[in-house]
Amino acid sequence: MNTFGIRFAENEFDEGTFQKEVVHYLKSNHHEIKASNENIGKFFPEVIKHCEKPILRSAPVPLFLLSKYVREKQLKVVLTGEGADEVFGGYNIFREAKIRQFWAKQPSSKKRANLIGKLYPYIFSNPRQKTMLQSFFSRGLDAVNNPLFSHLIRWNNTAKIKTFFSDAVKSAIGSYDGYEELRQNLPVGFDNWNGLSKAQYLETSIFMSNYLLSSQGDRVAMAHSVEIRLPFLDPRLMEFMGRVPPAWKIRGLNEKFILKKCLADRLPDKIINRPKHPYRAPIIQSLLNQQAGEYTKEMLSDNSLKLTGLFNRDKVPMLLNKLKKTAQPSEVDSMALVGILSSQIMYHQFIMQPPDNQKNLSKEWFIVDRRSKTTVKTNEEILN
Repeated sequence: MNTFGIRFAENEFDEGTFQKEVVHYLKSNHHEIKASNENIGKFFPEVIKHCEKPILRSAPVPLFLLSKYVREKQLKVVLTGEGADEVFGGYNIFREAKIRQFWAKQPSSKKRANLIGKLYPYIFSNPRQKTMLQSFFSRGLDAVNNPLFSHLIRWNNTAKIKTFFSDAVKSAIGSYDGYEELRQNLPVGFDNWNGLSKAQYLETSIFMSNYLLSSQGDRVAMAHSVEIRLPFLDPRLMEFMGRVPPAWKIRGLNEKFILKKCLADRLPDKIINRPKHPYRAPIIQSLLNQQAGEYTKEMLSDNSLKLTGLFNRDKVPMLLNKLKKTAQPSEVDSMALVGILSSQIMYHQFIMQPPDNQKNLSKEWFIVDRRSKTTVKTNEEILN
């Protein structure tokens, strides 16, 4: 059996020790690549071309490189583990929501507030960071009945990126409320679901389908004609797990409980019981290094920002200066860099220099506004 893995230079991203543990246990024919910061920066524009939409993370790039390596080994189809966290309740956002629902019953309880430390013990070792983290997760405790409760705190935090939009973009958005549109499209009876099921639905229908299986999945794999197969997303398994009570998915704060029980005699204890480690890739180290520095500088230059008209020409340089001077930039600032840079690159790739198959669109080609169901652009307007 062939197995493939990604390694990183920084320990905070690298899972090589655990990969070796599994490889030794399974006795597989293992292959691995090291996704250097230089290569992540180098291939970032190429990944955006295949994703065909802006992204907020650099994580798709190492998977693009891994898919290339798989194809070089003459393999065309691989099994991947996407979907396990969504189906079995593995993400921290699910456990955060569970703690916050419990905490909301006694908002002033210090013991309940300290439960967040169970998820982030490395942060709670620092008193200052502990206070900041508890303050962050205490927001919105009075909104437990909001159908978007599990995700609102994260979404509102990420929404700070919108401060970098240009006045023209803000004006175009107007009073549009994405949250309200989402609420209007929730399944019938959603309010009566348990908290975990609500969170799983939101994560699966929004993050997994739009990003995990697309920009970070099929798009970067098919860039090298590699097909991914997703056993955890077998409809029969998903339907069955939809009927399994929440306590079998998250027991206490032990995530993916039933999956771990099922695989207890098939994997080493060190793997079954290891702390949750999300897959991430370096952002600042990759997009502001020497390899990527030139095109980052060009794409985020005042002339380029003026040309696209998407972002505030005063705030973007301030963000860049902040990221270059800060030892540990915030997640929001890091995602803002990726979002702005990927949007700028997309404009240059698809608007200024459209691919050959988009240069001669038929007269009948048009864009439809999905809210009003009306035609808003003809192809001649688009090309002009």
